[in-house]
Amino acid sequence: MGIGRILLLGCGGLLALAIVLFVVGALLISSTEVRVSTKGTGDQDRPDARAPFAAGSSATVTTAGDVTLKLLIDRVIDPATSTNRFQTPTAGNRFVAIELTIENVGTAEAHGGEFLLRTTDGFEHRPTTLSGLESSPTWRAQTLTSGGKVQGVIAFEIKDDAQIQWLKFDPNSFAKGDLYFEVQ
Repeated sequence: MGIGRILLLGCGGLLALAIVLFVVGALLISSTEVRVSTKGTGDQDRPDARAPFAAGSSATVTTAGDVTLKLLIDRVIDPATSTNRFQTPTAGNRFVAIELTIENVGTAEAHGGEFLLRTTDGFEHRPTTLSGLESSPTWRAQTLTSGGKVQGVIAFEIKDDAQIQWLKFDPNSFAKGDLYFEVQ
């Protein structure tokens, strides 16, 4: 048997093996069904909570991991001013400050959370640092154990003529279940 014949048989065998692997792979891929299920995670059952935007208004929101938080608007300061004479809003703007109490009413630890304020002109505002308010300290994200509370002020800089549409609290940016305080 010559070397050419051995190479020809070897190449034929490799080609046959490649065809068999291709067919088997194609069958496996076509019969494999990928299913993504959220059943059991509870996220699909986490609707957004809504409450009026006003002092004394409160609402409870539950998000992933059965984190349940109750937020209370203690006071709305509009316009807000700082006792720090170097901290003033940009010309044509004003500060709005919201004093809040957040309580972990669930059994799981809560970590952080983010606020967003939307005005009726469609602009969305992230919190700004405003020192020198006469009330509670500036709110900062922190871990709350079950039954724990934190109180603080969150401030925003908005246009002088802007009207607040809603304040949103997102306890977990990777899961459903946000809280909206909406102007009625």
